[in-house]
Amino acid sequence: MSDESSILGSVRGCLTCRERHVKCNKQLPTCLQCRRAKRECLPALHRPPRISFNRGQKPSRLSNGPSGDGSKDYVFGANQVWIAVPDHVTFLDVTDDVASSYREAIRETTPSTASYGHVSILEGNTVSPVMEIEPESPDYLVEPRDFLGQSAIDLPSPLDGSTYSIRPTSTASLSALSPVGSTPNSQRESRYKPLADRTCTFLNDLDEARLFRHFGSVMAQWFDVCDNERHFATDVVSRASSSSLLLYACLSVSALHLALTAHTFTEQLAESYHERCVAVLIPMLDHLDHRQDLDILLASTVLLRLFEQMCCEKPSDDLQRHLRGSSAFVNNWVDCAASGNLAEASFWVFVGQDIQYSLCDQSSLRINFQLFNDKLQQVWQAENPLTERSWTHKAVWLLAEAVQYCYSEEKKNAEEYESLRVRLEDWENMRPDSFSPLFRSEADPAGGSPFPTILYTHSWHACAVQHIAMAQMLLVIYDPGRFRMGMGYGRGLRRLQAQFDHYASILFGVALSSNEAHVRFTACHALCASGPWIKDPHCQRALVRLIRETEEEHGWPWTYIIGELTDDWGVSAEELSGL
Repeated sequence: MSDESSILGSVRGCLTCRERHVKCNKQLPTCLQCRRAKRECLPALHRPPRISFNRGQKPSRLSNGPSGDGSKDYVFGANQVWIAVPDHVTFLDVTDDVASSYREAIRETTPSTASYGHVSILEGNTVSPVMEIEPESPDYLVEPRDFLGQSAIDLPSPLDGSTYSIRPTSTASLSALSPVGSTPNSQRESRYKPLADRTCTFLNDLDEARLFRHFGSVMAQWFDVCDNERHFATDVVSRASSSSLLLYACLSVSALHLALTAHTFTEQLAESYHERCVAVLIPMLDHLDHRQDLDILLASTVLLRLFEQMCCEKPSDDLQRHLRGSSAFVNNWVDCAASGNLAEASFWVFVGQDIQYSLCDQSSLRINFQLFNDKLQQVWQAENPLTERSWTHKAVWLLAEAVQYCYSEEKKNAEEYESLRVRLEDWENMRPDSFSPLFRSEADPAGGSPFPTILYTHSWHACAVQHIAMAQMLLVIYDPGRFRMGMGYGRGLRRLQAQFDHYASILFGVALSSNEAHVRFTACHALCASGPWIKDPHCQRALVRLIRETEEEHGWPWTYIIGELTDDWGVSAEELSGL
């Protein structure tokens, strides 16, 4: 066997297997799991071997007497050797793992010619995959690439008055971004300051001030939909003044939204802010201060993920580099799910984004589901009574559980299905009365309203109800009894269709009753997963209008769904376009 295809014990398992949570045999260049599944095998960055300690034998096995499990768990032998604890203890973290995952995502999605849907990243004089940056400031503040084809441009920073010179280069990866010159690494590290300590002046550009205000008044609501404490509208807005990473992330999503809706800014400007943010982010991965930086990093990556989503005209264009980057952070810090601050708010935004991609792609979640499920169940069991925020989070998590059950590659278990169905019913039966509609009127197909009108008091109420309805719709679609042929099969299908129609009327009724972006996004993602089950022509017409209005009013590209739905529904595009 050649050296290239040998199994090396010092090589880490590939990123593909790590994200799928399967054991990798570390075979190069393609591991056994990826070869069997015909997947691209993405190698992890090499790291030196670490010292690990094996757990000792249970004390009960070493003591005299019966060796029943747990009978003498805390009895140690007389010959037990104890290690003295030093006065100073240094804890190791997983920063290298996170940095490796994020760099891999950036590296493999920075080809010579890549498309971001609306915004193209091209090779040559237009936009370079990476650039040399010559800062006149000690911090890693990076300005946009050359979008106009010049060999070099000087741009002012929105944070201070300094100027940066940017020249395209053929460097292969964004992971190489660093101040250019002969400055030693030790000197560069010594002048690094934690994110929250970076002092920023007021914005000195009117357009950037308008973009930032637009984020606080409009875009932050997209992220605070499940958060009655409004961390993105408050914490992110206030902390962006001291964090270039957060500021660029806010400006990028605001500029893109206004470019796609009001057309008052350009998509190229939005991409320039996005690239500045990425260029600030990558060097920081080597200098993480978990106490100060984690919440800012998580918030920034979910902002960048929204930018990524809005740039993709169809799921096949979605490079997922920021979704994968977010998952690298989240899966290595389970405590973020219950931190009670911006990190927790960002965690739930990430869960929603993970669900959205899974619904569009019919694929399993990227989050380490079981790890976080154990953590969240402990938190909710200790909380009595549950707050409205926790009820909303439980609804989101139940949908995540349904997605994981339906789309995972593991064999479906009837007992697990029934247990999930019961928990969904328990949520509906035990939820607070505040989650009841503020107003509801039944559907009137003859009057042009094929779905009921349903209004809620707060956004998180509508969000929770939609997530429960979507989870119930998935359980109908993946009902184990649906695939058993024989007597009564037709009656069973009609029963399932009636159940689906009931929950679909709730989910889409909420979306059609409101102009809020988040409820409409949920409906569009639900259509990706359940479109063929929409049988009524009046409902089909209403949902096509919803798709078009959502793209026009909120900038998220959805028209590609219409082409898919025409095939599923057996109608022509001309019929739909005339509706």
